[in-house]
Amino acid sequence: MNKTIHTVIRQGLLVPLLLSPAVVLGDPVETLARAMDIHQQALAEEHGWAVTEPLMEEARAALEAGDPEQAQMLADRALLVAEQSLKQAQSEKTAWKTRVVGR
Repeated sequence: MNKTIHTVIRQGLLVPLLLSPAVVLGDPVETLARAMDIHQQALAEEHGWAVTEPLMEEARAALEAGDPEQAQMLADRALLVAEQSLKQAQSEKTAWKTRVVGR
């Protein structure tokens, strides 16, 4: 049986998944919606990363081109980037003081 190795991020860890080509990792539309929501939260905290929107656009283009696997991969990357930008936005609320003031 032909297997494909996919990797996903779960709780900050890169986890390899062996999947047959027929297995769908998720719904790229749903993943894109989650990525957009989290990206909007990061933007609201003035910390959205510039790479998030282009990844979402690429995922949408892959969907329109009829490539759901590529769309899911790109949507997963966009979601990860959005989550990390929000995480950084939240940590920077106090972390900057350590770098600037040293406390």
